[in-house]
Amino acid sequence: MKIPYKANINDSLNHSGNLAFENDHHSNDEIDEDKDYENEESEEDEEMEKIKDINKGGNLLLVSDKKRRKVTNDSTDILLKKKRKLDNDLYKPPTAEELNQLRETENLFHSNLFRLQIDEMLNAVRFKDKYKNLFDIWFKKFKGTIESIEETEEYELSDEELGKKLNMHIPMLNVPKVAKGIFKFLKPTDISIIGSYVFEAAVGSNITVDILIEMPAKMFQKQDYLNYRYIKKKMIYLAYIASNITDDIAESKRFMNDTLKPVLKIVPSGKLGTKINVLIHISAQEGSFRLSRFLPEKNNVRPQWFFGETKNITENFVPTPHYNSIILRDLVMKIHAENMKIIREYPNIRDGIILLKIWLTQRELLKGYAAFNGHIITMLILYLLSIKKLNTFMSSYQIVRNVWNYLIHIDWCESGVSTNQNEESKDRILKYHEYYDCVFLDSTGYYNITTDLSKATYRWVQKEAELSLNHLDNAHANSFQSLFMRKVPFYMAFDHFVWFKGAKMLRNLVNINSSDKDKLDYGPNYRAQAIKILCNTLKGGLANRVHQICVLPNKSSEWKCTGNNCDDIGKIFIGLELNPEYCFNIVDKGPEANLPEAIEFRNFWGEKSELRRFQDGTTREAVVWSKGKTLSGKRLICKKIVIFLLRKKLGIPKNKFVYIAGEMEELLQLQKVKITHFTYGTGEEAALRVINVFNQLEKDLMSLTDIPLSIHGVQGSSAVFRYTDVFPPLATIYRPDNQLIKKSKKGLTLSRNITEAPKYVCPLDVSLQLSTSGKWPDELEALRNTKAAFHIQIAECLRKQYKLTAEPNFSHIDVYKDGFVFRLRVAHSKEVSCLKQQITEDGVIQYKDNEKSIELENKLFELPKLTSALHGLHNQQPSFGLACCLAKRWLSAQLLDNSHMPDIVVELLIASMYLIPAPYRPPQMPQIAFLRLLESFARGHWNTDPVIVNFNNEMSKDEIIAVETLFGSSRDSLPPLFISTPYDQQRSLWTKKAPSTLILNRITMLARQ
Repeated sequence: MKIPYKANINDSLNHSGNLAFENDHHSNDEIDEDKDYENEESEEDEEMEKIKDINKGGNLLLVSDKKRRKVTNDSTDILLKKKRKLDNDLYKPPTAEELNQLRETENLFHSNLFRLQIDEMLNAVRFKDKYKNLFDIWFKKFKGTIESIEETEEYELSDEELGKKLNMHIPMLNVPKVAKGIFKFLKPTDISIIGSYVFEAAVGSNITVDILIEMPAKMFQKQDYLNYRYIKKKMIYLAYIASNITDDIAESKRFMNDTLKPVLKIVPSGKLGTKINVLIHISAQEGSFRLSRFLPEKNNVRPQWFFGETKNITENFVPTPHYNSIILRDLVMKIHAENMKIIREYPNIRDGIILLKIWLTQRELLKGYAAFNGHIITMLILYLLSIKKLNTFMSSYQIVRNVWNYLIHIDWCESGVSTNQNEESKDRILKYHEYYDCVFLDSTGYYNITTDLSKATYRWVQKEAELSLNHLDNAHANSFQSLFMRKVPFYMAFDHFVWFKGAKMLRNLVNINSSDKDKLDYGPNYRAQAIKILCNTLKGGLANRVHQICVLPNKSSEWKCTGNNCDDIGKIFIGLELNPEYCFNIVDKGPEANLPEAIEFRNFWGEKSELRRFQDGTTREAVVWSKGKTLSGKRLICKKIVIFLLRKKLGIPKNKFVYIAGEMEELLQLQKVKITHFTYGTGEEAALRVINVFNQLEKDLMSLTDIPLSIHGVQGSSAVFRYTDVFPPLATIYRPDNQLIKKSKKGLTLSRNITEAPKYVCPLDVSLQLSTSGKWPDELEALRNTKAAFHIQIAECLRKQYKLTAEPNFSHIDVYKDGFVFRLRVAHSKEVSCLKQQITEDGVIQYKDNEKSIELENKLFELPKLTSALHGLHNQQPSFGLACCLAKRWLSAQLLDNSHMPDIVVELLIASMYLIPAPYRPPQMPQIAFLRLLESFARGHWNTDPVIVNFNNEMSKDEIIAVETLFGSSRDSLPPLFISTPYDQQRSLWTKKAPSTLILNRITMLARQ
């Protein structure tokens, strides 16, 4: 009996398919016109290829097959006419085909460049036709080999010598012994190619081709779906096929996946094996079992058999939804393959699937256990076509964009969907939500395609889709590279992550903490149970401190056909995306003490919970994680919570997991300096003390009264004001001892005869802006003398008005306040103009940039402006400053100092990653930002891309395009590293002298190591 489950998908595509077919054809006139144009162009190309050289004397030479001959004047005229005609063709009106392509680009793609990039990438990843022909020959031979396998006699499934009798190795199934059932190998009813290769959506230099071998229904007895009998038969069937595949067919044979869903991986012999891997899937013939037998509420693993008679089971028929889905998946596999064949007729849909696969691959989400795999993507596309969310007229770009938009707004965890539009199937969705995290029913209405997909992974995909769509809509950036070309490693996509090692430990974790229902349902799938236990525990403890808790999909395990099964658990990596609003809180507030929830809170946290009275007058259960003295300590509060939960709640010893967060920050600690008046941490607290003193000094300066021009602007320019000083200055108190330091009326001075140097205090540069006046001198020397007079008067006012120690100099004022020295400079734009002034021989005054004018302008005007912008960025992203410090420490460790790679350049590079973080989110941990900088260094994209640091989106799209145009047209005359900010858009002020190409290459090499 055939089940017509694919009719609704095909019917929904027929109408749009016919329209698409009609739309793809031009009128006959247009086609003829295109052919004429192509013929003329090919003739002219042939003629032009014959032109070899034009001598200086005007003689034109033609190159024949064997000899050269001199061309006559008549033939020269003909060739020149042909050449002239070819030149005129460059200005011909566009053809109908070209107009259609331009119209499609405008309507269906993000931009012309985006379309070109997509086309180039798709051409690069497509499988070559010559290998398709080789595979067709190989598949014919493979199919003949399988069909020639002789049938066997009947054997008992419980026979322990079955492997020896059939001369093969059977993978072990870690469940109780299967007592009932017989096995007899029968020839398969069908051998066919399935999956993305059928509709040409397989991508990569080494693609995977899926082959489905269908076991006949005669092999199965009435109740073979019970107690792993079907899975046992499937495993034996696959092993028997593997033992009969000869060396001329397969260069190597290995089992893949886990023992519940075994797959045979084959590398074909010969040249084909370098380009293709073949996966052999085993399924059951349609009608072998009723699909309704595998509804999630059904029980198909008997508790008495699984646990034994000694186990006290309260329920005889506990639902086994995940076990049921394993068998159901095999029963509908062929139906899904038939549904997918329709995609071959629509290249745009196929290309959209390829783009989505590439997008997921770059984010490590496509392959592995519980991944958002290619099968889910393909079935999602078919579903969206069936409900008219997609149509066959859409370009691949539009398909990708619509899929992202759908994923953002539709939540399969709360309201699942079904490809089968029958009312019965829709009503079934609510029931499925009781057993699965995500629900996406196939065209049969029975199989949940997202059975293994966890809620966390689906939320991860949703977040990535939202991030990609936002970046795609960002008019200030070219998003193609970050969406499809750049990898997004798991360890750089999350702020904290935990690595669990040791299969034995994880098995013990499952045996102790997993419920009987889960053990019965998941069976030997320890990985799924361990992940469920770990994630639920971490969610309960971290709560709103994290946005996401995600698990990296595990790569499929492989083992030899003659060897024992591989460890099915594998490594478990869990990533935490911190929520900056709550993750640094030092106290977890619980319910009020008199509420019933307080008991639950105490039971969860145990000895950590205590009663505390808060400022709002309430007495609550609470857990205190830190004293909150340093920001570096607050960043590791989540680490403290996770370690507590794993050790106290789950009994996992510390040596069985690795927690990675903030290990590099200890490089910024002062190990040998004892500070008593505050806790230093990683320098952030020291920087805050400097900035607080500076803010007070700013108020003092702005309120000075006895100066001719009031101060209306005070801007710092030292790195500490940007929070990027690796070791911020510490307050130093000097006491005159008449040996090293003497006290005078003006301040502190050094003694004439000193035997040792006093403590060094780094002066902090500050620019002062005075109110406007037209009385400033026009000559440079006079202007500087006027500035010096202001320095003297400002110092005098500070001494009188605020009792500060201030020492005026010709070029600056040194002010000592609360242990810090601030070096103040009056800034006036006329000084820069005077430095630019040049008088020609004719007496004409010109203004040109020179080294001195640029240096002064940068110091007094540009650097303070940039400091203010970077200070604001750090206030928005508190990990920015420390990330810069880590980068500077790393460069210094590589013997690259400020002369090789200026500090401000490092800060601008990191700022660009925060302002345009795609394909990531802005990190909350400085260590992650530093790793991303290393990745940026390793890519070495300096020659091909300018670095745009667009503070507050002050640069418009047109201004960014102008910068990119300049970079493309004048690359050779620009610095090796070109950085554009809103304040120096096309000048790259900070990279004119350094870094050089040699230094950039060296940094790239170091980063790649």
